[in-house]
Amino acid sequence: MADNWKLLLSKAKALLTRREERPSPSRNPSSRPDDSRLLEKQPFRQIRPIDALLGIDFGTRFTKVALNLPHIDQRRVLSLSEDTGKLFPSRILIDDSGHAVPPDHTWIQQGGTQIEYLKMRLARPAGEAFRENIELHGLPLQKLIPCLSALFLAGIIRQAQAAAMKAFPVEMSLGRTINWRANVGVPVKYHDSPEITAFQDVCGVAWLWKDRAPESIQLATLLNDYKSSLASLPEPIERAIQVAPELTAALAHFGENRNTAEGMYALFDIGGGTVDGTVFRLIRAEGRVRFSIFSAEVADVGTMVVARQAAQRFGAAANDIERAIVLNEALPAPVDLSDAATVKMIQCLFARVIITAKKTAGPAAFSGQLEAGKPRWVSDLVGRDPIVPVFLAGGGARSRWYSSIFERTHKDFNQQRAGIGGYAMRLLPPPPQYIEDDYPRFLIANGLSAERLLFQEYRLPSQTSQQSQFEAATTTEAISKDMV
Repeated sequence: MADNWKLLLSKAKALLTRREERPSPSRNPSSRPDDSRLLEKQPFRQIRPIDALLGIDFGTRFTKVALNLPHIDQRRVLSLSEDTGKLFPSRILIDDSGHAVPPDHTWIQQGGTQIEYLKMRLARPAGEAFRENIELHGLPLQKLIPCLSALFLAGIIRQAQAAAMKAFPVEMSLGRTINWRANVGVPVKYHDSPEITAFQDVCGVAWLWKDRAPESIQLATLLNDYKSSLASLPEPIERAIQVAPELTAALAHFGENRNTAEGMYALFDIGGGTVDGTVFRLIRAEGRVRFSIFSAEVADVGTMVVARQAAQRFGAAANDIERAIVLNEALPAPVDLSDAATVKMIQCLFARVIITAKKTAGPAAFSGQLEAGKPRWVSDLVGRDPIVPVFLAGGGARSRWYSSIFERTHKDFNQQRAGIGGYAMRLLPPPPQYIEDDYPRFLIANGLSAERLLFQEYRLPSQTSQQSQFEAATTTEAISKDMV
């Protein structure tokens, strides 16, 4: 019996000895799941890059920029500087020493020459409104406009990127990769024409120059730099920055609202330098939104242009006249705009847009039933000519002076004989999620920041059959050269 106990005790000791000799996971560094071994199997998760889309409304008088961050579904109009806010003047300074000064330059010399209306000068360098035979330090202004526009837009992009980082400091932290893209707007009339090349070249060079420090540059050097930069643009630069029709940008934002009814629309954008008008049809099919654009025109009859012409005639301050036009205040004495030549130009623009669209779309597009105030070309009673709802946007959208001129066109041009019953002016309604009251002014910038701006799918005016002149029934007067 004692022998059995001794045998059992011996086996127990042997078992304990083997357990003590067995390597312990806690004492064996090679078997411990420390950080270095985890990194070998599962590397640190990197922060995902994000897309940041800039919509640049390169306006005749002011430039506006909207930012779209699709990954958090946030869109915001940016304040580019404390001095200008959301409305940045579309001008560039040439100082007394012959240097062009970028718009985001930290120090600006007093004096010099301010070059305004960059967009329209770029679109129509020989246009009637800009036939100044100006030379800047021995160089013709017309030759300098492309490189000055590129310098301006490069500064705008830099300011927009800085403003975006400030507005979204967490989402756009410095340690995060940001895929910047930009859409720059131009009037559809120029996008649908050979002038588009000038805008594409300028935007491509601006994107190349945005990574430079905002330093002033001598004009002759700037001109040569522009030529060499244009020759060395990476392809395809359109993946980073592209030129888009302002109209289709507006439609992109306009069509995002699923409650927007199908049908024919008229839209007039009243800016400081120009008035842009268009007629288009919105079509919803198979989950997609499509547009057909039947007419598009632009003319230099914006609020400041009208005010400057009136100021020269009556000797008043242009700023006071423009303020009265935009804010519906009393005009300063003795200003009287009732018989201004600009009124006829505005009416010719308006009539040309409407009648061209009516001829192109055909009479069937202008009939139907009025559906709970939905914005479309309809007749309230069968057999009557349609009352055309006209949507107004831009800085002058609330001006009763412009809306009354549009309404008067029906009578002054005897458009009843053309099958139009009249016009109803409406402020462009914002999407449901838009809470500020400045939507009409920033419509283009917001639209340009759309994630999918498929303007290539839109039918532009050149793709539709248009008449080259009005029928005699559209007016009681002879058709002027401004209307054809």
